Formats: sequence, C-alpha cells, structure tokens
Amino acid sequence: MKTVVRLYENYDEAERTIAELANVGLDDRQIGLLTSAAANRANRHRHMNALELGEVGSVAANDRMLRLLDSKRGNGVLGALVALGIPHGDAASFVAGVRAGNTLEVVTIEDDKEAETVSIMQKRSFVASGANEEVVPIVKEDIKVGKRERAAGGVKVTTHVTTRPIDQTIAVREERVRVERHPVDREADCADDAFRDRVVEMKATAERPVVTKRARVVEEIRVHKDVSEHVETVRDTIRHTEVRVDQVAGDDVSELEPAYQFGEQLANDSRGASWAEMSVRAKSLWEATHPGTWARFEDAIRFGWNR
Repeated sequence: MKTVVRLYENYDEAERTIAELANVGLDDRQIGLLTSAAANRANRHRHMNALELGEVGSVAANDRMLRLLDSKRGNGVLGALVALGIPHGDAASFVAGVRAGNTLEVVTIEDDKEAETVSIMQKRSFVASGANEEVVPIVKEDIKVGKRERAAGGVKVTTHVTTRPIDQTIAVREERVRVERHPVDREADCADDAFRDRVVEMKATAERPVVTKRARVVEEIRVHKDVSEHVETVRDTIRHTEVRVDQVAGDDVSELEPAYQFGEQLANDSRGASWAEMSVRAKSLWEATHPGTWARFEDAIRFGWNR
C-alpha cells in the first residue's frame, strides 16, 4: 500500500479529483479530506466533520481523515503527515496551505493503481509534491529493423499488328491465238480432204499472279526476373532517459514561520492589493533583512499572505 498526498487550491478541485478516482475503483474509505470550515459550508454535498485544530484553525474533515488524525493523536496534521513518510518540509507546506484555505487530500492505494492515481491527482493539484513515493519512468527505445516490399520498376511488353505495302515481281506467261492466212497455188491431194467439213479449235492460256500468305514465328521475347540479395546498413537514432539524482535539503517548519508571519503582516498592511501588485515590494522588503533567500521562502510568504 502507498499513500499519495496532494494540496488543491479549493474544495471543488478536490471533489472533481475524487469523482475521477471513483472511476478507477477508489472509494471514500481510501480518501481523506481536510479543508477550511468556510469551504465546507459552501459544499455540503459530502459529509464532513467540523473540528478545531491548533495548527490550521477551524476546519472540516471526512471520516477517513479523522481516523488518520486519531491514529496519530497528539501529533496534529504535521505529525500525521510526517508519520506517513512525507518529508518534513513538504508536510509543513501542506499544513500552511490548509491554514490559508486550501484543501488537503490523502489517498491510500494499492501498488498496481499507483501510476493511474498519481496521474489523476496531479492534473488539478495546487502543490505537486508530497507523496511518500514518486514514480519516475526511465524510458529507453529499442529498434527493430524489418523489411517491406516496394515497387522497383520493371518491363512492360506490348504487341500490336502493323501493315506495310510490299512490291515483288514475278514472270507470268500469256498465250494468244492468232490466225494467219497465206495465199498458195497447188493441187489438192488426198491429204487435204478438200471437201470435208471440219472444225479447228485452239485455246490460249494466260498466267495471273496468285498471293498466298502464311505466318511464321521469326523471334521470341522472354520476360523473366533475376533475384539477387545484398546487405544494407540502417542508420537511425534511439532515445533513452538519463537520470540525475540530487539531494535537496528540507525546510524546517520553524524556518518557515517567519516567512508565514511576514506574508500575513504584509497582507494586513496592504489591504485591497493583489499579490501580483505587491510581490515586487514584498521581495524588496524581505531581501532587506534576509538577503539572497527570496526564492527559497517565496511560497511560504505567499501562503502567509493568503492566510
């Protein structure tokens, strides 16, 4: 089991997160809520218990949060969060946030739901820190080189029939019948058979060109594929996550208290002004007595301003 703690700017943001957590199987028995009494009065749709805590004043808590505080009786909200494994500095920031009117949400989850739960809670959380365990994914890309076919060109053979004229000579024979008459003067003999009827017929012939066509295969075109293999080198880049872990010093709540008080006093002296209008002046005043520490204490001063 793991515990994730988040701080939300208002009660409505915490409620929306609870609705999303219900969709992944978390119920009210796993979710603790602690908010200001004023925020609770404005949102009566969830049963909350009013109580007075020295660290944060008048607040409201649901049953899960009451059980959490009761189990750490005497330690208050700060002690309960530290007992859950929250770093002291983060726990102090959470306490200051509740005191300033923000809403605290504590969720107990099974290990297999951690990533999904943290992702949902981080979307609306006002302070994105405080889990007793955070998951930092280390990502590394693998590469797999495969093959796919592509069109590499080819040959297209198309045939069509054409006609062309030809000239070829051939010798042809032609006969003609001709009648010649020659005058003669001689006696008829028996061979002449002079007085017998007779018919003499002679026919002539002539040759004409005759065209005969036959098709012959004079050439063949064969289309086939030659297959060869070669080796190609693929060059690309793959990514991976590199991690650097640095130690960060925690803030002692006693160190933050002057910043809280400074922010409160500044708010009292500048009624009606917004933080955006006063932040430059606040930095100047703070650096006058605490040179070089504005970046470290700015959040705590702003909590005091809101408080």
